[in-house]
Amino acid sequence: ARERGRWCRDHFINSRALSKAADIYNQLKGYLSDLEIPLTSCGEDTTSLRRCLVSGLFPHAARRQPDGTYSLFATSQVVHLHPSSVLCASKPPCVVFNELVRTTKQYARCAAVVEPAWLVEMAPQFFASKADLTSTLGPGGAG
Repeated sequence: ARERGRWCRDHFINSRALSKAADIYNQLKGYLSDLEIPLTSCGEDTTSLRRCLVSGLFPHAARRQPDGTYSLFATSQVVHLHPSSVLCASKPPCVVFNELVRTTKQYARCAAVVEPAWLVEMAPQFFASKADLTSTLGPGGAG
């Protein structure tokens, strides 16, 4: 335990967060084992995982605006990517996120890059059409 704490400090990782992640991993691994589903890694192909996130988080989908902020598709509410997000530097055209945190601004935390077409595919009742999404995002998916 002491060695892990030192490793976390050396690599700027919160040891409690790492322990929580390990607990969740072990819980999910147990569920898969109970269901006799093999545990395999997606490697670097995160498409399936991100599509899964869209299916549950589509109400929290947002498009990038010309000023670099994001606007929720559902309400047009303006949000910012949280400064701790790795996506903050790249500002992808379309994201889904898990939570909003309000400090000086509304921040979207736990965000993932998604394809606009997935929104229509996963939640057609929520998003009018692929053409509408493309027109609101502009050429190349950016607003």
